[in-house]
Amino acid sequence: MRYLKKFIEICLVLSIVVITFSSLVYLYDVRDKISKTLKARLSFNKLDKEKNLKKLNDKKYAEAILEGNYILFFRHAHRQKWLDVPAYDAEEALQGLQGENTFFKDAVCLSNQGQSQSKIMGKQFARFNLPIGKVISSPSCRSRQTAINAFGKIDDINIVFLHTGPFNESVSDHVKLVRQEILDISVDQNTNVIISSHGNVIEKEVFDEIKLIDYFDPGKNKNYNLDLGEGGFMVISKKDQKIILEHIFVNYKEFAKPLHNRKVN
Repeated sequence: MRYLKKFIEICLVLSIVVITFSSLVYLYDVRDKISKTLKARLSFNKLDKEKNLKKLNDKKYAEAILEGNYILFFRHAHRQKWLDVPAYDAEEALQGLQGENTFFKDAVCLSNQGQSQSKIMGKQFARFNLPIGKVISSPSCRSRQTAINAFGKIDDINIVFLHTGPFNESVSDHVKLVRQEILDISVDQNTNVIISSHGNVIEKEVFDEIKLIDYFDPGKNKNYNLDLGEGGFMVISKKDQKIILEHIFVNYKEFAKPLHNRKVN
């Protein structure tokens, strides 16, 4: 009986050793899969946190710009996608043409979708009582149409706010021009200066400070650029001759959503 008990103890110990060893071998074999799963979970949790932060910031800045004192840099509403659009933009801008009166209007002007999009923006801006001061536009038809439909006027046409595509210049040279134009803009108290432009006009080098949380972190990507969705815009402030990027609404919906509350009976 004593030997049997001893034998059982030995078997149990051996079983534990075998199971432990097998488990370690299995874990070693699937270590990469486990690592990827953990990283994916951590990444998912981080993304979820960033989405919540973004919603909070969308609401914060949607309400803030209703008080004024910002430069709002817009990308025009929807246009048809023509790969050779820079050639038409150059013709319109450099020859002093009105794109809407040319044979190439479909290349440079808003599409029907863009017309509707910019008009609904205008109706909602009016309902939200967005304080609008000076309105500046790129000379392109789509930017001018966006300005008129959404803000009801254009006070100044500025070719600096046309994208680099049509011109023989470097991005860095254009950045300097854009930066100086923004520095020269004065914002009247309790109003917003509107710039109706293009998504690829502003690069991060325009700014002295970028107040964006992780989901917009320019440090994550050396080639980071501030391209916008159609109708999206940047919220820009200036202080002591410094240009500060406060927030980005990637598209118009991100601005309007925090200000729309469901009506229930």
